[in-house]
Amino acid sequence: MGFRSSSEGAEEDTCARLASERDIARRVRITFREPAMFIVWGTKIKRRRIGRVADFCSVCHAFRAFHLVRVGAAGHVYHLSFGSGQLVGHEIVCESCETPAETRFERFAGVSSDQALPLDVLIRETQPDLAERCAERRELEMRVGAGQASEAERRELLMEPFMLVNPMLEQQQATNALSRNGRRAAAVMLLLLVGLMVVMGLPGSGEGREQVGAAVGIAFMISFVVFLGFWATSMRSFVRTEVEPRIVRALDPFKPEPEELAGILEHLKAGGLVSGRRLKSERLRAAFATHALTPGPGPDARAA
Repeated sequence: MGFRSSSEGAEEDTCARLASERDIARRVRITFREPAMFIVWGTKIKRRRIGRVADFCSVCHAFRAFHLVRVGAAGHVYHLSFGSGQLVGHEIVCESCETPAETRFERFAGVSSDQALPLDVLIRETQPDLAERCAERRELEMRVGAGQASEAERRELLMEPFMLVNPMLEQQQATNALSRNGRRAAAVMLLLLVGLMVVMGLPGSGEGREQVGAAVGIAFMISFVVFLGFWATSMRSFVRTEVEPRIVRALDPFKPEPEELAGILEHLKAGGLVSGRRLKSERLRAAFATHALTPGPGPDARAA
């Protein structure tokens, strides 16, 4: 058996450690030299209309025709997906106010594919017992409107529209979708960008070509600034054009007091709901005042 001094053992350990470190460094360099490949994949929500049904709309306060929508979760790769995905639920979208609401497919006796079917026939074919099902709800609305309901009943009814629009606000916050004017600004910006590329790619040179290129470039920069403005204010615009009118329409028959609106928003905010953070009582009071000054559309089917 050979004898090894402590200094020789320490030297061998040091050499082994250095060799190991060099091997790790070599593998790290190889790892970082090789190009990385990223695959964008995940799950996206897909909605598909499957027909028409009749139900009670708590925004219109009347029986309405609705689009029945299948909601599915589909896998995607680079945001491309195929098929309707795995069923996660159903929604109904009022054909009058276009407000979506969660529903159960089993609630309906049938689904109509006739887009011109009158409401009374649609009720008879898809939910013949609708009047009986909604009798208690309509009676509650009458008592709240007449000031004969309890404080708890009134508060629950006033809070309902805020809960109804909360999924809309969550989806808008997640996607930050542009308004119609924002999409128009984006389209103009892209057209100007293409125009600028075409002008700059023309053969030859000259003062006229440079002036046209400068004009298109300035127009592109202006449209880009406008687009950024729409993008930065997309949520505010969505609240003003899509959310506040629905809340006003739903609550107008019950004439909520400013203190009631403020209390509801505080309650929703404490619960972490988007509607509690994004909606402001001052803005709602202004929306109610504007609605009161606007002539109504005339008699509708409130008591269908």
